[in-house]
Amino acid sequence: MPAPQLKILYLTTIKEIHLNILLDICQRFGHETHLIGGHPAFQGRDDLIRHGPSLWTRLRRKVYDDDRFLHSINLTRRVVRKIKPDIIHALGVDFWGTVAVKAASGVPVMVSLLGGDYNHRSWWEDSRSDMIRETLTQCNLVHTNSGPALTRFLQEEYDLDAGKVLSMPWGIEYQKIVDILEQVDPAQTRQHYGIKDDEFVILAPRGMRDVFANILNLIPAVKRLTAEGIAVRALIRTHGTDKELQRQVQAQITTHGLEDRFISIKDFLPYEEIISLHAIADAMVSIAKNDQPAAVILETMRAGAVPVISDLDVYRDVFEPDKNVVYIDDSSTEDIAQKLIQVARMAAVDKAAMVQANTKIVAEGYDSHRNGEKLNAAWQKLAKIRQQYAVPDS
Repeated sequence: MPAPQLKILYLTTIKEIHLNILLDICQRFGHETHLIGGHPAFQGRDDLIRHGPSLWTRLRRKVYDDDRFLHSINLTRRVVRKIKPDIIHALGVDFWGTVAVKAASGVPVMVSLLGGDYNHRSWWEDSRSDMIRETLTQCNLVHTNSGPALTRFLQEEYDLDAGKVLSMPWGIEYQKIVDILEQVDPAQTRQHYGIKDDEFVILAPRGMRDVFANILNLIPAVKRLTAEGIAVRALIRTHGTDKELQRQVQAQITTHGLEDRFISIKDFLPYEEIISLHAIADAMVSIAKNDQPAAVILETMRAGAVPVISDLDVYRDVFEPDKNVVYIDDSSTEDIAQKLIQVARMAAVDKAAMVQANTKIVAEGYDSHRNGEKLNAAWQKLAKIRQQYAVPDS
């Protein structure tokens, strides 16, 4: 007997990359979706329109102030009373997860942790850490894209029962990436960005946020590569919320005289163009204080670049050093430079072996189409809690 269709209310930022994957899964299983998001309606996300979620708000994204926070809670309460969802699925604990638990009115809440938003200690003040603790304690299910290391952290840091944590990657749109790669012309992409055929290409796509602040150490590392005689070009995403970090990156590039070595990616790019950049990259640098196995790492693994990433426990759960990725001490310019030189001089047979291993790990563990079955099962189980409650009509 087929599982019943559900009415799911999403709370998220509309530009959140994972939203498209989740709406695809919902559409596949016939669920009715509603969306409260933090950007003007579908700005830059024409790909979402085909899913047809009902959009309930046009909030402008700005600093986390009380007015926006309270407005979001009150709006969500009104929408919950009107549509009576079976579950609320919030993407991110730092804002939308808290809105969800405060506005749920008895509707079960699933909170998906995004990146490193679960670990306040690196950049959140004490009041925010208390808010995160309260949200994770009050929601019904905490979802992670990671393995045992993150589950252990949540148990130790927030006293969560392991049974409350769903450790399951929703993955990436694997077949879509394969289709894009078949259509991509690397020579044309290189020409578009003014990159020569013999230049070693580094892609740094994580953006300007304080959790990625050690990206500053990449710049002198690139200087070191040029001193080693390596013709290098670095594509770096300078779009993001941390304007001071953005200013520092630009200043460092100028200070080291590397304006002709760095190419800034300032805008929100279509997914096809993002994958085309992975396809021309030799190395993808991902520097993060806290994280989970990020989509950008999985995408680059499938596209054939070598992931050069921070040495985090959540990564070591799933990625073997020198077989799947190259780990770096991201606080050390010297270590970043040495590892990038290692990749630039990597034998073709070794790189081919890494690409083959990475294609296998992504296909088997991180295909969102496969993982959708597991996520749907979690939604169905969570929805059964709903029968214990009654949402007020007013």
